[in-house]
Amino acid sequence: MKKTLTSVIAALLLSANLVSAQSQTGIIKGKIQSEQGEPLPGITVSIQGTTIGSATNGKGIFVLQKVPAGTHTLVASGVGFKSQSQQVTVEAGQTYETAFNLSEDASALNEVVVHGERENYVKSVSSVGMRTETKLIETPQSIQVIPQQILRDQQVKTLNEAVKNAVGVSSVSPFSEFVFRGFTSWNSTMYNGINGALFPYNVQTPTYNIESIDFLRGPASVLYSTGRPGGVMNMNTKRPLDKERYEVNATYASWNDLSLNFDATGPLSKNKKLCYRIVGGARDAGSFRIFRKQSSIHWRHPFPISSHKKRNWFLNTITFITNKFRGSIMARC
Repeated sequence: MKKTLTSVIAALLLSANLVSAQSQTGIIKGKIQSEQGEPLPGITVSIQGTTIGSATNGKGIFVLQKVPAGTHTLVASGVGFKSQSQQVTVEAGQTYETAFNLSEDASALNEVVVHGERENYVKSVSSVGMRTETKLIETPQSIQVIPQQILRDQQVKTLNEAVKNAVGVSSVSPFSEFVFRGFTSWNSTMYNGINGALFPYNVQTPTYNIESIDFLRGPASVLYSTGRPGGVMNMNTKRPLDKERYEVNATYASWNDLSLNFDATGPLSKNKKLCYRIVGGARDAGSFRIFRKQSSIHWRHPFPISSHKKRNWFLNTITFITNKFRGSIMARC
């Protein structure tokens, strides 16, 4: 009986304290608008020296609950507007109403200029469909070109990775095996318009020396005697430039994929008609597949024999090492 009586007395005292605390607070309500009379949403309203604050709604109205009775400084501020303050006197159990008219502050916001550049991911000209440099929109074939910018930005290392950007073309194995519009083929590659693969079937073709890749989809691939109705891809290799440029790249990725490649080019003669370019790389990579490891060394050094503007001759040597040596020499004009 004594415990019950004690509990009742404690509850009554707590209720009395709560009522007393509530009777010592009031409410501040108001509206904030611009000098033109438009309501301003998102304006912060707070009582200086306290943690009591709120923001205006879509109609510019704010409400501050449980404000201690007494005189306070009410501050209204917002981005792009000059802050204002008011002295308000809150009476216990009463609601105090007020209003603000904020003026714009032109000096509060500095001018911000944003510059942007669009990546050159689109190439509108190709020679794979007509044997001449023709705009794709004027070529009656299904052609897609993957330019150098995509290969660089995606850090593409093999042809298997590059074909992910092509429509209707996919890699179906960890080897050089591709599907064009449902037709499987591994010998559907060309280099600079010359039909043939420079690497064996069980090796993923590296892209160290690739400038761009043309995809010719459909039976038009018979232009290159491939006999593949699905299509063919043409890899355009990097050509010598008449300006000096040196580049070295090193990457490390998952499965201990370590690669290093370099690219050097420039003129050999004063008139810049004789130029060189040496491109090479090395890669040592593991795989999520058991007992599969890839190690390769690859380089290419095209030297122009005759550098006429309309006719260039190059001697390209490509060497690839993967446990067994494989080399090839290709002449192109």
